[in-house]
Amino acid sequence: RLLIMVGGVLNNFLLAIFIYAGMVWYWGEQYLPFTSATEGITYSETAHKAGFQDNDIPLMADGDAVRYFDSDQLKIAMAKEVKVLRGKKDTVTISIPDQFVLQVNSDLENGEPFMSCNVPTIVKATMPGTGAEKAGFQEGDKLVAVNGVATPSFTQFTEQLKKNSGKTIPVQLIRGEKTVTTQAEVDGDGKLGFEVLADVSKLFKTEQHSYSFFQSVPRGIEMGCSQLVSYVKAFKTVFSKEGAKNLGGFGSIGHIFPDEWDWYSFWSITAFLSVILAFMNILPIPALDGGHVLFLLYEMITRRKPSEKFMEWAQTAGMVFLIALLLFANANDIYRFFIK
Repeated sequence: RLLIMVGGVLNNFLLAIFIYAGMVWYWGEQYLPFTSATEGITYSETAHKAGFQDNDIPLMADGDAVRYFDSDQLKIAMAKEVKVLRGKKDTVTISIPDQFVLQVNSDLENGEPFMSCNVPTIVKATMPGTGAEKAGFQEGDKLVAVNGVATPSFTQFTEQLKKNSGKTIPVQLIRGEKTVTTQAEVDGDGKLGFEVLADVSKLFKTEQHSYSFFQSVPRGIEMGCSQLVSYVKAFKTVFSKEGAKNLGGFGSIGHIFPDEWDWYSFWSITAFLSVILAFMNILPIPALDGGHVLFLLYEMITRRKPSEKFMEWAQTAGMVFLIALLLFANANDIYRFFIK
């Protein structure tokens, strides 16, 4: 009976491992080291308040080495102590405040990442009839200043464009070995009308790890276990006031999928949701598998089953709690996306 009860939980977790193993076997893993961020690292306002400074290079989080943007950001946000390299040789230890990860999650929902690699503004293609085409932008042009203000990163570039919406302004760019200044017409939305080169592997030195079929299995297990541990640590924050505000429902689930279809993102998110389902389903709440396991363990220890009446009341209470939680999470989404 116990094996049957945990079967669903186990299958969810095994599915996540299977997906992760398949992903690393097919795509491998591409990492962007912190040290490869040649254009610098920008931290959010929340991170600045915690003690981070722009261009700090993270070294350790709670004594564990951190190296990569994609895989180590959550570890840094959840740490109590982070060691960074500031400047070229100063090592600084930052004590992370309580509830920091909750504020980071809240900022992320508003489109502000905790830390980001500064990406230069390099033209990939121009749109017909736009200011970029009229200004003569070419593929490979690196835009470095807007209206006399230096814009070393794409974020700073877009900020300056918004400040000059509807104007014709000088834009400085590097084309080959030459520096060129051209007049460009910014539209009312603060855009010039070009596609920026966003392929990290073409902009920075990345590390590519490939896996054989047999190597992918242990890596899939490692990724599944790591994701589960990270989620369990993050789940603890749900019981705080700030954590409850960050609960999300169907809207939040849909929000994590990219705007354009991408198989890698689809499978990555599917595996993550499988890990979440496995963990949530094993919680000792009546009406969930974890609740049934709890009552079965009681029966195994005491050698007697709980009464039918008690089980009926427990199941009802569990369902009421789950429905209330579902309504609360989706109400949070409605407030977050339509009212706030």
